[in-house]
Amino acid sequence: MREMDNIPFVGKSAKEKYMWRDLQRRAERYGIPANLPIEYPLKHFDLANRVAIVAQQEGCCSQYARTTYQLWFQEGLPAGKEGNLDESLRMADQQPDRVLKIANSYSINHAYEDATSRARTLGIFGSPTFVVHGHELFWGDDRLEDALDYSCRPMTKL
Repeated sequence: MREMDNIPFVGKSAKEKYMWRDLQRRAERYGIPANLPIEYPLKHFDLANRVAIVAQQEGCCSQYARTTYQLWFQEGLPAGKEGNLDESLRMADQQPDRVLKIANSYSINHAYEDATSRARTLGIFGSPTFVVHGHELFWGDDRLEDALDYSCRPMTKL
């Protein structure tokens, strides 16, 4: 995201106003409470993602991610920041100090770099991105159904 200066609406007042309203409408459509606008871009993005890698390895990534976004979008506690991290990890039945130590380890930093490298190789430029059949990209939550439909097609080579 940083390499491509992919901060979609910061510093673009008309687009920023539209995006926050659009996000509010989409949240309402899905029945998700949201208090917008929220802190964006995130200052602790990398730490939140390294913690997610630990959570994935330990089988609690779904709970960690759901709680992280809930605290960010509903209570204004940014992902990766103290307060959000501690509560998200506790809700996932994890010990924050232990997980943060692991998240800052060489092996997790290496895993994060590998995942980032893989994303570059696949051509991923934003989130959410769905990769189907190992190479076909679908970007945006409004493309989930397209990705699922495409996944039912026979695999083709580029």
